[in-house]
Amino acid sequence: MQACEEWRLDKKIMGKEGESMVCAKVNQIIAAMTASCMSPQEIADKAGVSVNIVYRMRRGYLVKMDRFGKVCQVLGIAPEDVIDYDRLEQREKGGAKS
Repeated sequence: MQACEEWRLDKKIMGKEGESMVCAKVNQIIAAMTASCMSPQEIADKAGVSVNIVYRMRRGYLVKMDRFGKVCQVLGIAPEDVIDYDRLEQREKGGAKS
């Protein structure tokens, strides 16, 4: 499975039920996770999400916006700073695979 390549609906990145999906800038997420000194499981527990969400973010895969925000909050980073807008835009346009 390639990052940011799961569901598309009406040229918007959407989840199965119309929920918005985002993907992270991998390097910033990894840096924030390292700085937090927490394991992926600890981050997930504090965020109230599955550890798979943390792993998906770390790999740059699509994640539902609400879960993305919860993990960012635990890591002390602003979601808008780590959303990979360029890759999302490429996916919308059907451009280069990422």
